[in-house]
Amino acid sequence: PPEFSGAEGKVQAKEWIEKLGLYFSKTKPADDEERITTALYRLSGEGYRFMGPLLEKAGNGEPLGTWAEFKKTILNQYAKKTDKEIAEKEIKAFYGSNGKKKVEANFFTYCSKFRTLGRLSEIDGTTLLREFKEVLPEKVRDHVAILTRVTPAAIPADWDKYVDLCLELYKIAYPDKLDGSIFKEEKKEEKKKEEKKEKPKESAPQKAHSKGKGKATTLSTSKKPAEATTEVCTYCKKKGHTFESCYKLKKDKE
Repeated sequence: PPEFSGAEGKVQAKEWIEKLGLYFSKTKPADDEERITTALYRLSGEGYRFMGPLLEKAGNGEPLGTWAEFKKTILNQYAKKTDKEIAEKEIKAFYGSNGKKKVEANFFTYCSKFRTLGRLSEIDGTTLLREFKEVLPEKVRDHVAILTRVTPAAIPADWDKYVDLCLELYKIAYPDKLDGSIFKEEKKEEKKKEEKKEKPKESAPQKAHSKGKGKATTLSTSKKPAEATTEVCTYCKKKGHTFESCYKLKKDKE
């Protein structure tokens, strides 16, 4: 059989115990003492240190107990937790006030996880049924009460079937909580229309009031270029300016 060195070793505890069992089925040890001694020889590292007290007993020739006790000691210390043990711990978060919060967030998701954990944990059905009833939404609880009065036989005693019933009642009690749409394209169009309504309208260009009464002019950053004049100056007889703006006239006057 392979060596076992603890949690960080190459061989896991469960695999090591099983391989020892196969080995013993072939070698036919005389008794549990021989089985335990053989197993102690195959320990190393952390596993060897953990079983130190038993190794000391073996060295002193003291009784080592039964093989069943040895296996239990190793597995309790090093074996990974089973799905059952994990589910037993995790399902507690689905009870009471924590469970109600999960129900408010999404009842369908809650039921799916509660059912999975309930099956894996193998907790008795009476406990699961009691805890599930405690977190039911108000309207679902009311529907169950009415159904119990009218048709008592319709209420299942099995917790798993009770979850199914409550899921159906939830769909009736809370139709607005149902997701999805058959006509997805129509839903997309409705969403687009809503988005358009929500968009703010673009503001019109700002206008600046002129000093004149009742007139407004649009603000603009650009100005029209001045047009060149084609008039002929009566003083210097040159084109491009007027008598009043004649440069030669001004110079002669000086």
